[in-house]
Amino acid sequence: HWYSGANRRLSARQLKALEGVPESHRKMFMAQMQQDSQNPDQIVHEPCAITCRVSPSFMRVGHIDLHSRRVRQAKDDPEALPAAMAALSAVVKHTIFREFLPILEGGGVQSQLTAEHCLALADSSADKLAHMVSQWMRVGFSQGNFNADNCLVGGRTMDYGPFGFMDNYDPAFAKWTGSGEHFAFMNQPQAAFVNWQTLMNTLAPLIFHLGGTGDQITASVERATGVFEVALKSTWRSKLGLPDEHTSTDLFNRFEALLRRSEADYTIAWRQLASVVDIAEAGKKDEDEELVACMEVAFGTISDPDSIVRRDLLVWLRDWLSVLEEAYSEDGQFRSVAPKLRLTNPKFVPREWMLVAAYNAASKGDLTLVMELNHLFEDPYAEQSEELSRKYYRRAALQDLS
Repeated sequence: HWYSGANRRLSARQLKALEGVPESHRKMFMAQMQQDSQNPDQIVHEPCAITCRVSPSFMRVGHIDLHSRRVRQAKDDPEALPAAMAALSAVVKHTIFREFLPILEGGGVQSQLTAEHCLALADSSADKLAHMVSQWMRVGFSQGNFNADNCLVGGRTMDYGPFGFMDNYDPAFAKWTGSGEHFAFMNQPQAAFVNWQTLMNTLAPLIFHLGGTGDQITASVERATGVFEVALKSTWRSKLGLPDEHTSTDLFNRFEALLRRSEADYTIAWRQLASVVDIAEAGKKDEDEELVACMEVAFGTISDPDSIVRRDLLVWLRDWLSVLEEAYSEDGQFRSVAPKLRLTNPKFVPREWMLVAAYNAASKGDLTLVMELNHLFEDPYAEQSEELSRKYYRRAALQDLS
């Protein structure tokens, strides 16, 4: 692709791979070339870049859907149907070969495609998509435009849409004005499942053609429903430091409501839970001021004793600590919670205001901030220096959110 300023912005945002989110990768080659602005009334010189995106494949749900639509359109045309079905079969086999090769059991592209292969593709894609979208939720990432055309079958982030990381928590957060509720942050797991349903619908004509049954498709749908649900619940448990066997959703629901009411910083609120555990380990969990001071960096000023948010947050923190103490009651187990939380909840994410400052400076020839952010995101889970923490581990200023 040839872009100017937009390419610099998009290339800077590849930092999210270091957060542990499955995605395709962008390779960028900078050159001192010049290109006129596309606006003929404003001729400016801008640096350009060539980018090459790298991934095992770029097979989108929409690619397969296109061929499936052609099959449905040709169903009453005996001359066109065989060719349309052959094309659908070829693209499905290619997808399996590129993304889920073990399904073909060593036969490679020469394997004779079966209904079972198609069903295994659907199941494998459900696993990958559920994992991907649950990781988005873990790090506060919003894809923006997450329809089937922007959804890779292999479950990697395809960030061609207006995407970004959340500052103040808002379940309706999205970076695209057309996202609506269906692509909003908290609805992304459902959007991912809808994309998977589209994939299953596109595979259905081929499955039936190869001798598969409706019962097999129904079983795959029921399986996928559980896969998406389990992946999301597992993510919330891990962000709370809870063991896998803990099944209650009450703690998460109450904390999410607190974040929403107070518009707390999403990343910092989750990260500070590790410091709350540190306070409990030091025997100070009953000291209100210690707990409040720990969480103010995320929630803002909550020092007023009459603050409802302060009251509800303190109640929640103690309930949460009690659950943790019960879950990790054996000797030494509780000491593992804070480190685990710090490996699950990143300290730093590439927020828009950070990137804007970096690429604005870079456009003037100053790469200092770009290099600083590159260093920061080499390990976004590390505490980093006090200087970098003061600069980047903070709530966004009001002007940065406008």
